Amino acid sequence: MKKIQFKFIQLIFGVVLLLVSISCIKNEEILFTDTLVEWDATTFNAKASGKEYALFTRVPVYGAAVNNAQPLITRTSGEIRLRVNLVGPQRSSAIEIPYSVVSAESTAVQGTHYSMAGTVTIPANSSFGEVLVNVLDAGASSGNRILVLQLDGNAEIQPSTRYRQVGLSINQQ
Repeated sequence: MKKIQFKFIQLIFGVVLLLVSISCIKNEEILFTDTLVEWDATTFNAKASGKEYALFTRVPVYGAAVNNAQPLITRTSGEIRLRVNLVGPQRSSAIEIPYSVVSAESTAVQGTHYSMAGTVTIPANSSFGEVLVNVLDAGASSGNRILVLQLDGNAEIQPSTRYRQVGLSINQQ
């Protein structure tokens, strides 16, 4: 009986020693070392059904999911500001990131339904840039138009694969 108790105590002691040694293992910290850019609005909202981008019918607010309380994107909205995030270390000088229209997905026409610059500047020592899209009044007969924008990146900084495209539904009615 004493041998069984002694073996049981040894077993308990071994398990406790094992658990203590496991809890003392130092976990290596995982650090993201790349630098990417992404549309802020896409990180908080789901992609449109069957699409590679989130499609907004309402004005996206920085760092928040879009809900029905926000105003519609209409010709009266005037301008829509979309934030671009720099993921990774900040730069000591300003950087220019080009973006373009995905023509295969867009029905809006530059100069008729919207106007924009085509590059976003992320200031020095910052993690954010801002794209300004001016919604133009094309008249009520124009109907609903889709504008899909894509971050193109540059020689130093590439766009995030998941969050490089964003879609806006411009309601001209």
